[in-house]
This record gives sequence, structure tokens and C-alpha cells, in this order.
Amino acid sequence: MRAVPVFITAGIATAPQFLDRFAERLGAELTLGGRPLAPEVAFPYGDWSRGKAAQVREFARDWWLPHGRARDAAGAKGAAWLAARAAASCPPGTPPPLLIGHSGGGVACIRAAVLLRRLGIAPYGVVQIGSPKCAVPGWLRPRTLFIRAVTASGRPADPITRLGGWGGWRRGRSGPPRWSATARAPGQTLGVRIVGGHADYFRDHAPYKQGTISNLDITLHAVQLWLADERQGGIAMIDIQKASMSYSKSDGYVGQVEFRIAGHEMPYEMTLHSSNSKEWSYGLHFLQQSGREEDILAVEDMLEEDDELFDRLVEAAENTLVK
Repeated sequence: MRAVPVFITAGIATAPQFLDRFAERLGAELTLGGRPLAPEVAFPYGDWSRGKAAQVREFARDWWLPHGRARDAAGAKGAAWLAARAAASCPPGTPPPLLIGHSGGGVACIRAAVLLRRLGIAPYGVVQIGSPKCAVPGWLRPRTLFIRAVTASGRPADPITRLGGWGGWRRGRSGPPRWSATARAPGQTLGVRIVGGHADYFRDHAPYKQGTISNLDITLHAVQLWLADERQGGIAMIDIQKASMSYSKSDGYVGQVEFRIAGHEMPYEMTLHSSNSKEWSYGLHFLQQSGREEDILAVEDMLEEDDELFDRLVEAAENTLVK
């Protein structure tokens, strides 16, 4: 059975062996869809032998880059290149890579996922551990997990995870856009009660234990739960079930597409209108009965941010038009 390639990316000024134990246990104990994992550790900004000031400058620039300029992200290039190389060398049928990043490496993973998708390699997903907040593109949100240390009361215990933000404008189902502090947030956030803080997610020795359970045990368990979640189903896996389009001089182009998104319980209906078949307005609704609001908002984000997905739905309707 072919293993799933996993790239574990380090943050700034990280010791060369810091993530080795995590990678070792990840490959030995966890699976994805019954497939073994093949982890590889990467240092997108270099390890602690490289000047820290240079690493900080590169990361700070990468952190605030818009997704449209992901190709300019210094940290993403290395991680994306490694994953693309692995995917190219694997035989057909090999699962897409999983990206896991600690601290600034979690931001590099988001940028790398964007670059990989442009190369035609849609990664399985991204796991950010103790990372600063950064905007996650809509198509990637359902496949992103954000892990942070918390106190017994659930308050953040890792100051790095307080940095940045996920805010953005959401297009309302009706009325003007509204600002949301979580518009660009990962699809799932998990708090882990570890001993210590930012540098301690992967410790497996005293004093980083609670009884016989180490910090590393807790972090691995969080990743395992996410991988085993049956609702997870790949990035923007879309199944177009029905499409139609008509044209008249009075109404222009009017289309309808019925589709499902993997991991979403209810199907969707998108209505389309254009006067010139170039600029499209659309409406998105649940096809039958109402589903979860967070699901339809996630699809709205995908349509707004992912031109390829939107064009695919439009093309499905256009293909039914009688010329």
C-alpha cells in the first residue's frame, strides 16, 4: 500500500533534530485512510545555524503576503518544491501530500498549499501547530486544522497563536458584506492542554508529562482525531449532479447547477445570470432542506476565492446550452 507523503515544516531558529521524534512516531503510529504515512522534516527558513534576523525578515514578509503572491513566499517555495518533487516521483495513485507546520512553518504550509495547487497537486490538507494566525483560502479551509496550547479553562497558553488574525469580509446571503473575525479561519481549531508552551508540543520526557501522557502523545492524538474524522474528505471535492442553461434576448443567460461538496451533508444549488456570458452574478442555496450555516458560508468563500471552481460550475451549465 502506497504511503501518504507528509512534510513537517519547522519555524524560525529551530534545532535540527527538534521535529525528528514527532516525525518518527507520526510515521509509526498514525495512518490516513488506512494508508501509512511517510514523514519528512523540512526547514523552510533554515535551522538555528542560519542567522535568526534573516529568518525573521523572510517569515514576516511571507506572513502578510496575499495568496495571489504565494509564489513570492520564501518559506513556501522550499516546502512546495519538496512536496512537488515527492509527488512527481511517486507512481500513479499515490495519495496527495499532507503538510504539517510548527510555528512559522504552519504559515509556510498555507503558502505552499497554494503553490502546489497551481502546479496541479491539491494537497490533502494542512495542520498548523502553535502557529500565528494567517488567512486560509476558502478552498483550503475545510482541510486545515489549527492546534494551539490552552489552559485548563480553555484560554490560549501559547502567545504565538494570538498573533495575526483570520478576519475578512463575508458576502451575506442577502444585503451588504459583513466583517467576520473568523472569515478566513481554519476549518477546525483544537486546544491541547500540554505542559509548557510554544516550544513544547513535541516533548516526550519529564517534566512535560501529565502522569504517563506526554505533550507529544497529546499532540499526536489531536492530529489522529482530525485524520480519522469521517467528515474530512479532500479539498473542494465537488460532484456536479445536474446543470442547465438557457438564453433569451430579454433575460440573457440564466443557468442552474446542482452539486455536492465532499464532507458536506446537504447538496447545493447555484443559480447564474449574465447578460454577455462573461460577467456572472450568482446565488447559492441549499438544494433541498437547509443545512449547516458554516457549510454554506465555506462554499461561498470557495466560490469567491477560487476562480477555477467557479469557472467549472459555469462551464458545466454552459455546456448544456443549445447553440
